[in-house]
Amino acid sequence: MRYKNKSRHKMLLQLQEGVKEVYPNEEFDSPEILVYSFLEEIKPKTKSKPKPKVTTKSKSKKQTTPKENLDGSDNSST
Repeated sequence: MRYKNKSRHKMLLQLQEGVKEVYPNEEFDSPEILVYSFLEEIKPKTKSKPKPKVTTKSKSKKQTTPKENLDGSDNSST
């Protein structure tokens, strides 16, 4: 099991394997199940399915024709 010390002080824990010194915000592993108010159990994160990528098609630009004059005359100068 993985634990994190939430206390602001260092603690000494009596374990079956001996005494363990734990510093503030320190994460550590222990083969035993520990139940203390100052320890927070860290659960392993589960991997979720990767989200499919959404692709969007780019809109094609319309080809524009030169603007015509309102009176119908040609824009080109000859």
